[in-house]
Amino acid sequence: MESGSGDEFSVLFTPAGVLICGFDHESEMSPYGTDDEQVWPGVIDEVPAALRPLLDSPAFHGEGIDAPRVTACLRRETGDTAWRTGSGIDFPTGTEDPDGSGFLFHLLADRSPEAVQAHFEDVYERPVPLDAIRHVLAGHPMTPAITTALNPAALSDDALLRRITAHPEAASYLSSGGEFDLARTDPIEPIALPNGLPVEPVVGCARVARTTSAVRPFPTVPAPSSIPTPRAGPPSSPSPSPRP
Repeated sequence: MESGSGDEFSVLFTPAGVLICGFDHESEMSPYGTDDEQVWPGVIDEVPAALRPLLDSPAFHGEGIDAPRVTACLRRETGDTAWRTGSGIDFPTGTEDPDGSGFLFHLLADRSPEAVQAHFEDVYERPVPLDAIRHVLAGHPMTPAITTALNPAALSDDALLRRITAHPEAASYLSSGGEFDLARTDPIEPIALPNGLPVEPVVGCARVARTTSAVRPFPTVPAPSSIPTPRAGPPSSPSPSPRP
């Protein structure tokens, strides 16, 4: 899970157990902020041998640093009776959440509909219906009614197809293999086509105090063969805005 603002966590499941590592880019415990660019003492020192190779996973590494991008770590070996963390960590003072675990993992620790509702109402600064959240958390299929309840601005499949038909240049842009990737799931800022037609981001990203990103409902776009042929090719594609 990535916030789009530099914070992230990953959960790795293996036969030997589970390893969860979080990274708060604003934490004093960040490897980028230490003199030796190493993980803060005690955070991963006690990870057992059976799980230690997981720390070499690309999920825990970033560019420009050799050490894992970790400020908080917990694990549970197969057969263990509890989650474990480093026992001798000397946390920085002056903050209630020095390693970022409080905001990174709060929805992992509390999966109640009320906690999820509070989180996303804080992110999007608008009411989010509790019944719709319960529907999603129960694993029920998404319906047009639930999609609209969660995102009133979401286009229906028919509305999206009508929009593409009315603007053939959009069809050409979306069906190309250029910079706008429909499979992309990381947060992006809104962009516009050459004629000014807005393109909604695939993923919404907001940060009020400290938040994480959430995938917005997005209708299925037809295969290129079923999209109307454009009248004329669009000008050169613009580059998407820089990520937040």
